[in-house]
Amino acid sequence: MKAEKQKSHGSYRRLAALMTAVCLIAVLPGCGQNDAEETSASGIVQPTAAGDTGDAADGEAAGTSGDDEARIEMDEEMRRQLTVELLEENGKDASAAESESSTRGCVFDVPEGFAQQPDVENLYVTERYPYDSSMIYYEILDGDPALQLMTEDMFGQEAEEMLKQTYGENVSLTIDSYESVTVSGFPAFRILCHYTADDIDITQLEYMINADKTYAVTYSQTSDYDWMEMFEQSADTIRILK
Repeated sequence: MKAEKQKSHGSYRRLAALMTAVCLIAVLPGCGQNDAEETSASGIVQPTAAGDTGDAADGEAAGTSGDDEARIEMDEEMRRQLTVELLEENGKDASAAESESSTRGCVFDVPEGFAQQPDVENLYVTERYPYDSSMIYYEILDGDPALQLMTEDMFGQEAEEMLKQTYGENVSLTIDSYESVTVSGFPAFRILCHYTADDIDITQLEYMINADKTYAVTYSQTSDYDWMEMFEQSADTIRILK
């Protein structure tokens, strides 16, 4: 029985570490983590230089010509303009697409009873883990203003596909609430959902913040424990460092 429970906790932990990234990348092409990042103990992420992309095929030097660089810049500018127009047409906040300012990270108060998991960066688990596998996971992805166009149906479909890949079976996910909110002046989503996997009932509260980067904080609990009040209090302290 103990071995089976630990196996379930292991699958749950993998999901917490992957769910946010896969949902965002699958829903919004171009949303990913291209730059290497270094996280300090305080939870503030400092971008570092991107790693080498490798040698060019057939011995050709990697890089682009001046014309290629100009075309890329023009394509990016066109994409930005089209994104702004699309957001405005849909009544969304286009400030993230128009602004050239950069943020320095995301911070929030970690509830008492949770501590940094040494094996997984930005994963906070309970003192009784794995017996209480409630957890908090924080992630930073490249920014994409089009994130605001993600609908409840899009999120639900991608989340269920991720659950299927993780557990090897169809898992029905119920979205309890899907709200557009504001965090530190940036548009964001607040998503509350629940599902059952490996005979464990799981509830997740997730915040996705659409700044120059995409900041995601996911709070998860099992039905045996109720941390939601403390999760809500922690979520109220989320702020973006400018």
